Amino acid sequence: MKKLRIAVIHPFFDVYGGAEKIVFSLLEAVVKKYGSGSCELYTSWFVDALKHYLPSGVVLKTVRDQPLQSVVFGQKFNPALVRDMNQIGKQLSGHYDVILATHWPSSLAVDASLVRFKTATANKTISYCFEVDNGLYHQEIYGKENSHVLEGKSFLGRLKARIAFKCFIPWKNQDKEVMGGFTHVVSISEHNKQDIGFIYSEAVKNKTVVIPTFVDAEFFHPSSRGVAELRKKYGLSSSDKVILSLCRLGQSKRVDFIFRSFKILLGRITTGKEQIKLVIAGTGPDREKLEHLAVVLGISDAVRFVGFIPDQDLVALYNLCTAFIYAGLEANYVLTALEAMACEKPVIGPGSRFNEVFSHPSQGYSCDAHAEQAYADALQAILADPLHAARVGKEARKRVLEGFTQTVFIKRFVDLFEEAG
Repeated sequence: MKKLRIAVIHPFFDVYGGAEKIVFSLLEAVVKKYGSGSCELYTSWFVDALKHYLPSGVVLKTVRDQPLQSVVFGQKFNPALVRDMNQIGKQLSGHYDVILATHWPSSLAVDASLVRFKTATANKTISYCFEVDNGLYHQEIYGKENSHVLEGKSFLGRLKARIAFKCFIPWKNQDKEVMGGFTHVVSISEHNKQDIGFIYSEAVKNKTVVIPTFVDAEFFHPSSRGVAELRKKYGLSSSDKVILSLCRLGQSKRVDFIFRSFKILLGRITTGKEQIKLVIAGTGPDREKLEHLAVVLGISDAVRFVGFIPDQDLVALYNLCTAFIYAGLEANYVLTALEAMACEKPVIGPGSRFNEVFSHPSQGYSCDAHAEQAYADALQAILADPLHAARVGKEARKRVLEGFTQTVFIKRFVDLFEEAG
């Protein structure tokens, strides 16, 4: 078996999110198959808290020791981070069988190395596109047909989006040119593949293959272990029916939409309302604002903010809930939703993104993404018929086992790598 030399580029590692989990799994698979030192990971910075997730045998190369200070448009749109991609381009050297770069701006490092500085060569270059970047292409994605998204922002949010449109034009032009140079593009969904064709070109779309993400269905499974203890920790009684949201508390996740749907639900319940709880797990910049909104909407007594969830509590958290709810519009596959499905929990999500997650209506609730009433309807159906909810949960886990396993995910990537080698 030929030992491949593979480079993986990811902008930065500051949290252990869905993208980072996927990257770490790929790194682990490469090292396991091709041996220690076969894989080099390039990034702007890598926080110490994540070092224990890095698979042994991966060569880690960073540009800086500390995270960059954020700017008005966020870390990814910091000019210093773009400069870091040039530095990574210079660090790449020699011949690689595969260079894989995740979403923008990682792609700039590949262009810098292979085209501008010519420090490296590669048999195959792969852009791993989790989603077309919502920040970079805000104007294109949220055009007239999606004007309600922009209208839902604050005045400062709308102003920021319009300023960004002007500021990002040079970066967008560069990104489009660079994407055309990759030999392959990997998309996590058919929906995202269509976005790729819309934003870039039919030529880029035609070299795009779809490899859905995965969930560890052995780790995430139905279990009562630790559930009682976690309920006690969060002030939940054994009879409470829990609606769970687990995500970063930022504007794009639309937790405020979940709050309004939940308020509609509570308004319909005549008996047992006090036993229905909405648990908001995760951290982020909007927590204080969301806490205030819960008070304004009159639902604060039924809402629990539980903050960051350590890995050891995740399975119990999913298993204590009656249903899992997600309202964000940006992600194509939501890892937390798949994890909940693996634990046999009915999941409610936006139809625009979840139609590929559920191959059949029996596997979950795919709702109108902009209709709070539709989300409330789904929640009410789950709470009203526990037996039906249990059947949906079992079908949800079957769906995960059929279409979202790590084994299939890794095999498809390795096949792509070896085709290059």
